[in-house]
This record gives sequence, structure tokens and C-alpha cells, in this order.
Amino acid sequence: MNILVTTPNGKVGFQVVKNLIANSISVRVAVHRPESAKAFEGLNVELILMDYDNQSSLEKAVQGIDGLYLAFDSTQEANAPKYLIDAAQKAGVKRIVMLSAKGVENSETSLWQVEEHLRASGLESTVLRPTWFFQNFNTGQQYYIKNMNAIIEASADAKTSFIDTRDIAAIASKALLEDGHQGKAYILTGATAHDRAEVATAISQVTGKTITYVAQTDAEFRAQATQEQWDVARIETLSWLYGFVRNGWTADTTNTVQELLGRAPIGLEQYTQDYKDAWL
Repeated sequence: MNILVTTPNGKVGFQVVKNLIANSISVRVAVHRPESAKAFEGLNVELILMDYDNQSSLEKAVQGIDGLYLAFDSTQEANAPKYLIDAAQKAGVKRIVMLSAKGVENSETSLWQVEEHLRASGLESTVLRPTWFFQNFNTGQQYYIKNMNAIIEASADAKTSFIDTRDIAAIASKALLEDGHQGKAYILTGATAHDRAEVATAISQVTGKTITYVAQTDAEFRAQATQEQWDVARIETLSWLYGFVRNGWTADTTNTVQELLGRAPIGLEQYTQDYKDAWL
């Protein structure tokens, strides 16, 4: 079996690559910039340069593969991922697993548009809709935690059932390699919902530093993001997502990880222990 992994440098995608290699699967890694290939040095993968804005590169990427892990930036327009699905169908790809997000079914986002296009294609497909990632704290929030001893978000005191991206990747790998997941849309959460102050306390405990949570208003978030020269689309997307959090729509949990993996989801204590070096 040959599997193409898109957005392989992502929080989930890189772990999917490692999982597939561990299962002796032939992996084609679609990097979007030449410098991104450095992350895969020493790994037994086939590297290919794929540009979502170049249709011929999409067509080339799917030639000779059996399965596709499809992931793209949620701020990206839907046309290119849709074209990749069409190219995969023409190339005879048998199975697609798409990384989406919890709650997109209530939106007109590009993620939802691509989900609908994938379903209409008639291909064997599985959609993963995870909630917020634990790993956001060792990436997007890392600078603030490491240098300002703070988590800074416009989330009020609302709770979120954070999920570890390693669990998402494990389920993505199963859906690519096993039968029985076709036509499913899995909502993936952790077992427990936490507010950001609880996360700050957990990080404090493993680092020995005093980390606090600073709750921003939406206006304060927008002002800071603008000052830091964030892309407008990213600001709008995160503002929308933080609104979901503040409304309490990210606190519910599912048993899907337990059911699919036969174990409890990775929790806050394990996550912070595993990633403590990111905040030191």
C-alpha cells in the first residue's frame, strides 16, 4: 500500500507519517516548501513537492497511491483541496482520510465545503473532527508561556475537551489502513474538559515556573494579533473559534478515542509531562 500524506509538517501529519512507517507502509510525503523536506531527513519516505496553487503538482502527487491523508489550513479556500480530491479519484485512489474540525458542520468554512465535496465523490472516506489540540500550547502559545509565563487567549473561563494530536494521528492511521471506517465522521475529544487556568497550572507543575492565564476580550485579541502582523484570514478564523469556546461549545466530550484505540485519550498530565521541555 502507498499512502500520500499532505501537510506532513503539521501537528497531526508528522505523527501520521511516523505511524505509517512503523507499520511498514510506503509513504509519499507532500511538502509544500523545499525547506520543509529537512524534517524528514533519515526517514524512509518518498518526498514530493506539492503546491496547492498548482494543479499539475496535485495531479502528480496522487499518481500511483492507494490512500490519501488530506489536511490543509482552515484559512485556505476550498477550491484546491477539492481539486486534489478530484485528481485522486481520477488516479484511482481508493481511500481518503480527511482532517477537519469539530463544529464545522454548522458553518460555511472551507473545511465543511471540502467535507461535502469528499462525500459527493463516492470515494471511500473518513472524516476526523477533533476539538482543540493540546499541542497548541507548545506551538502557538509556546512563546508566551516560555517568555512571558502566560497563556494568552480570548477564551474567558470556558472549558475545552482538548485532544492530543498523537491520538488523532493514531485514528487517522487506523482509518487509512483498516476497513470499517468508511463513511464515518468521527468527533474526537479528550476525556475531560479543562479551562485555560487548569492548563496553566499543569504546565507550572512540570516546569517549576508560575504560568498564569490571561483572558483577553475579542477586541484585545484582534488588537494584539494585528500588532503582531498576523494574516487577516487567521485572525478572523481564530476570532470565530474563540467565540465557540466562550459560548461553551467546546466543553463536551465523546468516547470515540476510547472506542477506536481501546484506551483512554492522552490527558493533560501526560501531555504536559511529555512536552515540558518546550516551555523551559
